[in-house]
Amino acid sequence: MSSEGTDITKESHVETEKDELFETALVEEHSKRRGSDPLTEVEQLKYQKLLENEKNLDAELEKLKQGLSSEPSKYETMECLHKYNAIKDATQLVLGELAKMHGVTVTSLHEEFGLPTTED
Repeated sequence: MSSEGTDITKESHVETEKDELFETALVEEHSKRRGSDPLTEVEQLKYQKLLENEKNLDAELEKLKQGLSSEPSKYETMECLHKYNAIKDATQLVLGELAKMHGVTVTSLHEEFGLPTTED
């Protein structure tokens, strides 16, 4: 497993601990405000629904984080292709000028420098 995956697992564990502490704090705060009255059945259902919703959202967020880190974005890929093409164009210009200076063909320079002679 990559260190990124380990970091996500650690974050998930820390988030679970935070959730448990938060839940305990909420119950304690509620008890203080209402005295010893427990939550009503409706309040308990709403509370459980909120907790379930939070867990679902956390799971969805985790999936999205993993999806982002698994492959480069289209923007990053496009940027790399633009850089590659700019470097290739500059190289071809230099090879063209060298060929003129030495009175040889560009193809012969490609062969001399071990560069591909076709665009495979």
